[in-house]
Amino acid sequence: MGILTPKTRNRIFPSGSILTVLLALVTIFACQVEEPIPTYTLTTSVTPSEGGKISVSPQESNYIEGSQITLTPEPNENWIFKQWEGDATGSTTPLQITMTSNKSITGVFVKRDYPLNIKIEGEGTVEEKIVPNPSGREYPHGTTVELTPKPKEGWEFDSWSGDLSGNENPKRITVDKQKNVTAKFKESLIYSKTVEIDLIYPEVSQQALTSTIYHFPAKVYMTTSGQEYIIHNPSARLTDNNSFEYVGPIQLKRENEQWRLDKIYKDIKIGNSRNTHILNNNSYLVSSAPELPGGIGVPDQDYWVTMENGSLTWKKINPELRWSHDISGGDLNNDGLMDVVCATPLSIFLQNANGTFTKRDDLYKWEQRISAFAVEVADVMGDITPEIITGGYFGSGNPLQRNNLAVYTLNKQTGKFEIIFDNQNPNIFFDVDLGATSIEVHDFDKDGKKDIAVAREGGFNERITPLRTIEVWKGDGNGNFTYLDKIQYSQDQLDFTEFICKDVNNDGYIDIILNGNGGGDLFRVKNQQGAWVKTRLNHLIQLNDGKGNFSPFNGNDLDVEGAPNVPDYLYPFMRSNKLYFFGTHTKQNIANGIRVTYWDVKLNIF
Repeated sequence: MGILTPKTRNRIFPSGSILTVLLALVTIFACQVEEPIPTYTLTTSVTPSEGGKISVSPQESNYIEGSQITLTPEPNENWIFKQWEGDATGSTTPLQITMTSNKSITGVFVKRDYPLNIKIEGEGTVEEKIVPNPSGREYPHGTTVELTPKPKEGWEFDSWSGDLSGNENPKRITVDKQKNVTAKFKESLIYSKTVEIDLIYPEVSQQALTSTIYHFPAKVYMTTSGQEYIIHNPSARLTDNNSFEYVGPIQLKRENEQWRLDKIYKDIKIGNSRNTHILNNNSYLVSSAPELPGGIGVPDQDYWVTMENGSLTWKKINPELRWSHDISGGDLNNDGLMDVVCATPLSIFLQNANGTFTKRDDLYKWEQRISAFAVEVADVMGDITPEIITGGYFGSGNPLQRNNLAVYTLNKQTGKFEIIFDNQNPNIFFDVDLGATSIEVHDFDKDGKKDIAVAREGGFNERITPLRTIEVWKGDGNGNFTYLDKIQYSQDQLDFTEFICKDVNNDGYIDIILNGNGGGDLFRVKNQQGAWVKTRLNHLIQLNDGKGNFSPFNGNDLDVEGAPNVPDYLYPFMRSNKLYFFGTHTKQNIANGIRVTYWDVKLNIF
């Protein structure tokens, strides 16, 4: 083997060969680069220029090949749209096009010179379209115009009046003289829209996030400083290694008539919450719920939550860990400060001047204390000092306390809250053990005296299908109550645990609105194949007949569409004197979080 010299190197690797190799490599790599996706431009114009404009959605400077574009003509006053020209033909509106090349489209408008006056009642517009004469000749007695009502979002066409009648859509009219037409629109009985929100929370598992959205944690609707918020209260989950992971409160904000993710309070690490007690627009009490899905207990506390400048502050009511399940508040000692009463076990917390709370179980007779799983504070006797109302749970171990309802009032001589009403009437529910989950106090029959509504669940230890009920008790103003009515479903029909009380049909009487919680044949509408395709709200809305008797809304079906994604939880609230439901559906797992579909459902049932 010889020694390589500069001359021999050149003979082995000539410079021309190196250049050839480099060019080959460049060619290979160039062939491996993907072709860019073509983009195209869309140019729109109108003729004549004063006739109107063309709305383009979505509006971009360049469109990726295959993009779907919607063109909608918007005529100016006394003009109508006639046809498309250029890279589109016909008179279809709105026009759907697919971008496969650069396109130039012109909208042609014509002057409206026939004497047709259109008046609008409600929210919407009417599209006018001249109907061509099939013979090609001019009409001797006038122009035939096709009128198509276009309701605004959340509205629907109702009827014609004036020189037209009925509700046919579209409707034709021959203008052989001056004609006057009124198009009447009405708000849709039910209207819903959705938005998908990605909840990114890498610190917790997707299972924990799903549980927070779907299971026990309460949903709270708040308004403050002209803004609207929905709060998913915090939750906890037992992990596979028997430790707890905590999901902080998740806050949504409504902007441009749509919900969006606003904040996640990752520093709030407490257990599950279930019942809430709204104090005012910017504060509420939240109670702990001891159970996780599967019956696992988690230590928890009760909190007073306030919102200022769009941010929540959580203040502990009791520094000790406790399971209360339900919570309420009122000024128990008439010092101008709001005090708190918690259930399970019944406990009283008086607020101090510095905002802290002191537990005062000496304020009621312990020997009279009964099972309290649900609690409410309200003045049912009209003497300024509020009473404490409790509902028992069937698991108390004392058969005399099953299905119990009790009212405590302040004995001014002893300074203690003592029982003045104690009723346990299992015959209402066919001798079935039921447990109270929440209580509301209102004047349901407008006689000036407060009545009581109690939600219950149970029948789990009976050989029957578990029940979901609300019982209504009529008050006499002196602390006595008589059974009036009940709302009762099997869990297979309708699954709910809490409720709100509002006048939803504007008749002056307080109605009962249930939360929808995922199950029940009256809640889920299925197709012939058994797939869940709609969610029906009729039985969630229990209307008051004016005497304190309740029955479900029996008008048209109040269905929330959206298959295959339909809301599996619906939380009722009132906005601008209208009933709304806030719905959720956990759609899918994504990187570091979950994707949730949110519903904003509006009802117009009066």
